[in-house]
Amino acid sequence: MSPWQFFILMLLVTSLAAGWQAMACFSRRFQLCKLARQWEMQFAPQDRLRLANRIAAKIPVPGASNVRVYDLLFDTNGSRHRYVFTVEYGLGVVRGKRRRWRVAGFVEPVWRAGGTAADCNLTLAPQELSLAQSYQHVREALG
Repeated sequence: MSPWQFFILMLLVTSLAAGWQAMACFSRRFQLCKLARQWEMQFAPQDRLRLANRIAAKIPVPGASNVRVYDLLFDTNGSRHRYVFTVEYGLGVVRGKRRRWRVAGFVEPVWRAGGTAADCNLTLAPQELSLAQSYQHVREALG
């Protein structure tokens, strides 16, 4: 195999992997937009409300770091804000570092919005559930 053939092959494999990743992301977001419409909530693909810093200390995993929030569903119902989202965090310090993700959510009074989530309970979905089931579980747990 010549270097040019190898280059073309690697370019093709990389393009296929990037296309597959983009389709998976689109499918996940489409499914969550559909859930948001059904539940009369808003959807934001990124953490526009800056929840990551507010919930980092609430993750019940020792050593969770580099917290990231995405695929956020939120609404305001009377005197409270409700947030359901995917949280991703890093584990491990000395040996292999790994990323984990879970669906989580919390409720806070409207007057607390923007502050720390110190007095709010973070609800996490079990890891064995599918994405839609995880969002459903957290939404039901929040009421």
